[in-house]
Amino acid sequence: MRATKIFTEANLIKIRVLADNGSGALQIAHAIGSTPGSVRNMCGKMKIKLGRSKGFGCGAEPCIISNVSEASFFELDRHARQRDISLQTLAALFLETIAKDNLFDAVIDEAPCKPMPFQPTRANR
Repeated sequence: MRATKIFTEANLIKIRVLADNGSGALQIAHAIGSTPGSVRNMCGKMKIKLGRSKGFGCGAEPCIISNVSEASFFELDRHARQRDISLQTLAALFLETIAKDNLFDAVIDEAPCKPMPFQPTRANR
């Protein structure tokens, strides 16, 4: 028997949002910590149409898939709805602003990191 419930209210909302944005079962399963088969099954029960994407590709733009706590997810979702934008758009705005304005040390309450030279990786070439 599984110790934690995967299909919580927050994860069901996350599934709807990801599916509405074209994510497939594999991407959604990765985002909520489940399996693609379980996601397909739950989406079938909930009449949610999944995207047909293969693998973790997010389209032409680079993308980040991340897990957050249920409380953080609900707060982000609340603020996105207040601004009449998607949760993904709000999260992208946060990350873009933090990166563009170098606000990492202001947002993350830890000792500042020493500067590192930019080294291209496969993802940003």
